[in-house]
Amino acid sequence: MDCFFYLHLGTPLAALDLFSLDLVLCFDEVSAVFLAVLALALVLCFFFLAEYFEYDANASTIVTLSALFSQTALLYFCAFDLCTLIFLWEAISIISFLLVQHWAFRVSSYKAGLKVFTVSQLGDLPFFLFLFCLLARLHTSALAEILPLLPLLTFEYVFLGGLCIQLLTILGVCLQLAVFLKAAQWFFYPWLLDAMEAPVPISAQLHSSTLVVIGFYLFFRFQALFELAPATSALAVLAGFATSVGASILGFFQEDGKKLLACSTASQLGYVIVALGLHLYSEAVYLLVFCCCNKACTFVWFGVLMRRYSGVSDFRLVAGLGLTWIEHAGLAVAVANFTVFPGAFC
Repeated sequence: MDCFFYLHLGTPLAALDLFSLDLVLCFDEVSAVFLAVLALALVLCFFFLAEYFEYDANASTIVTLSALFSQTALLYFCAFDLCTLIFLWEAISIISFLLVQHWAFRVSSYKAGLKVFTVSQLGDLPFFLFLFCLLARLHTSALAEILPLLPLLTFEYVFLGGLCIQLLTILGVCLQLAVFLKAAQWFFYPWLLDAMEAPVPISAQLHSSTLVVIGFYLFFRFQALFELAPATSALAVLAGFATSVGASILGFFQEDGKKLLACSTASQLGYVIVALGLHLYSEAVYLLVFCCCNKACTFVWFGVLMRRYSGVSDFRLVAGLGLTWIEHAGLAVAVANFTVFPGAFC
């Protein structure tokens, strides 16, 4: 049974009667899956976070930002209103920028944080276009009202020059581009490699189990939109396939362990995008849950290994220092990429 929390915040520009602004939270099957994955990953990451920053002078700052990020993500996965979603979407982007720049005294971290924030803001343009189109056409931001009205837009078209394009197709493409950005798919993948400048616990929390997943929440919420606009499926399949192959090939040339894990994350999420493009939503949830849990555990394992060797993440140096049998077993599990197995049984 779905549970809703509704709070009316007022009507901005009431004289124009544009739309009402409401705080609507929903707890249903979609929210339950994302909250369960997030909670499992955050528990693991916070235990490692407390150990990793035990002797750090700025430990209180990083813990506060991590807690704020976690609470924002938990609220995001329960949001059922577009205005609430986009507000939390931008809040997550800003907090992640601050977390990536934890070591801002390093030039590489400072540049990486700016690049991540810039790419994120540029990629948010399709999401804003999606939001404004729905507000202009339906005069509401509540998903409970938008989703039932989507079939009425099936026969509406937009003329761009000599082209006649279905309105739902434009909305679907805009939403897909926003998802591709957050999931580091297609040509949006470079920001994920730069984000590896963050400390290992932050990489495990943000870039393997939370930040790359928030876009998929929109994809699952708007299943009806993609069912009504089948032309967008080809774009999802193409982007997911290209990312899976391209990120896997790029991983062969990585010498830094964290960047290798970032390439592996993007590649695994490509399988999820392909499944969503084929409208295999149950299989996509299965792959997404496995990818998040697998990557969170792998990042924590690699962080323990880095801490043992004084923060060294270069495989060329770590390989010559000697690994215990437990570390060899952990490396074998990480390299085996068990996503193949659940994918085979979907």
